[in-house]
Amino acid sequence: MTFNLLSDLLNLYILFAFFSILSIFLFSKIKFSSEIEKLMNSIGDYLDISFSNITNEKKYKKLLKILKKILIPFFKIFLILSTLFCFFYFFDLILKKNYSYSVYKIFFSIEFLIFSSLVIGILYNKKKHHFNFVSRLMYKNFLEKYNFQRSIFLQSKQNSKQVRGVFITGLARSGSTALMVNLHEEGNFFSLRYNDLPFLMAPRLQRAFNIFNIQKNKVTERQHKDGINITSKSPEAFDEIFWKLELNNNYIKKRYIQINNLKLNNLYNFEKFINIHLKYNKKKFYLSKNNNNIIRLKNVSNYFSKCLFIVLYRNPTDHILSLKKQHSNFLNIQHTVPFSLNFMNMVGHYEFGKGIKIFKLSKKNLKFSEAKNFKFWENIWFNYYSYLLKLEKKLKQNVYFLDYKKFTDNQLILNNFVKSKLNYKSKPNLKKGRFKRQYNYKKINIDKKTLKLYYMLQKNERNI
Repeated sequence: MTFNLLSDLLNLYILFAFFSILSIFLFSKIKFSSEIEKLMNSIGDYLDISFSNITNEKKYKKLLKILKKILIPFFKIFLILSTLFCFFYFFDLILKKNYSYSVYKIFFSIEFLIFSSLVIGILYNKKKHHFNFVSRLMYKNFLEKYNFQRSIFLQSKQNSKQVRGVFITGLARSGSTALMVNLHEEGNFFSLRYNDLPFLMAPRLQRAFNIFNIQKNKVTERQHKDGINITSKSPEAFDEIFWKLELNNNYIKKRYIQINNLKLNNLYNFEKFINIHLKYNKKKFYLSKNNNNIIRLKNVSNYFSKCLFIVLYRNPTDHILSLKKQHSNFLNIQHTVPFSLNFMNMVGHYEFGKGIKIFKLSKKNLKFSEAKNFKFWENIWFNYYSYLLKLEKKLKQNVYFLDYKKFTDNQLILNNFVKSKLNYKSKPNLKKGRFKRQYNYKKINIDKKTLKLYYMLQKNERNI
């Protein structure tokens, strides 16, 4: 009896292997995953145009073109799925007619497990750096193409309420992430997180999408390789996505980022955006980290007068070497995983790598071909902080400059200061040495004017 059962299963597997090879041939020829991506991207284009503000006549013409793009991958996918359906249907008939129920049950139990594993593997496989097939599709269609969720945001109702919280900014690699993590772990603040993407403007919709995130508690080191581990619930600098949507990317040029001249309506919408997230997450205080806020610091700090704005700076030698190192790091990452460049552009991170853009803070032009040189990044540092030093005189008293050295020497300084200003109680979750500064003792020929600027920043710093 056992021999007959094994013999029957062997025969079935030979037959199944034949049809599997046929299916694989179809998959490879038609490139099934590629066709799904084309179909989803076309549907994303259709939604984006449908919710855009262009005239009806232009909208109609564009939608017709997109419909043609939808039909081709749709019929290719239909061909593959119908072939598989026919195979399983006839295979099921053969099993029921020629074999016992026990054989039928064993065979399909095994195959169900195999196919389920394959499907999950295809959809959720992350080759490198957090991007699986599903997340790539979602980011590309609902983050890069933003008219759909912007429409949801504009229609949402939220009472205007004065925001309280902390805004952290400074040139990239100044220690802003360390400060954000330090404050966020107290549990009093809401900050935008990885699992708020792609529907950042519609948190209720995002919550439904998060059900399918099967790797939400996985701990990984972030791409910077700086010892900071992240999960999908980790805070990150995603404020810039709001401004990209609100200003329709009009301040982002090919090689530089312009200073924003915000209108009252822009600031009101940002306040509405923050209040939606605070209410949904049942928090009183908002925590933002955005290195791009230099281009709108005056407008935002004046409007959010009940918030603290902390501008970080750092020893220029350490800082410049860190910038240079991260640029090389992200060039390598984006060469290995091209989608990481797409993602950084979507979330407004232009600090490093192939998509690097500089802040247009002066008339001085930099040669991007020299981005691997120390001098290039020294000019970036000098332009950024010399602009901030001039701007400081026009800023309100809620803006504070902070040397990263002071924070790493005593993390409690910042926690106690913020606590006293916002009037809340908590016990900081401090881990000794976690944000320990790393000095670079290489002999670097740094410009005297750069060091002078650093000393001026220290001299003008108000006590925290």
